[in-house]
Amino acid sequence: MAHTALENNLECSVCHDFVPEKSFSLVGHSGSWGALSEDNMTLLREAFSSWANSNYTDSLHAEEKITCAGCHRNALPGFGDTVENSRCLECHGPMDRLAKKTDPKNRVNSENLVNFNPHASHLGEINCTVCHHAHYPSKSYCLECHRTFKMKIQGAETEG
Repeated sequence: MAHTALENNLECSVCHDFVPEKSFSLVGHSGSWGALSEDNMTLLREAFSSWANSNYTDSLHAEEKITCAGCHRNALPGFGDTVENSRCLECHGPMDRLAKKTDPKNRVNSENLVNFNPHASHLGEINCTVCHHAHYPSKSYCLECHRTFKMKIQGAETEG
């Protein structure tokens, strides 16, 4: 699949037909994945470029050959769309396994400031995308209140 070739920096129109507000499809195939505005097509181009070349979570997925459909299925995501937990947990879950993996007894907290587990939050099960962003820097939601936590999160610009 062309999308898995990270060195491939082709323009979308090489393989896709795009008619603003009408259709977005694969050249030579019938059917459309939906209608995109020029603005949404720009966002799609930026998301794909990020997926192929960023330091964010999307690029980590690209390294594993996971394409857009791996998270978004066959729908064209719109601005502000998110991925449901069930989709993330198909590969990364179940949640209790994630909680066990990030349990303080199973990892090193060099400063031992607090005994916390971001996947066993007092808030209950929150959306994965509250912390883990794909096409822009990830950020730990816990740090909004718990500023003394030292947390590493993949796809973040800096550590909290």
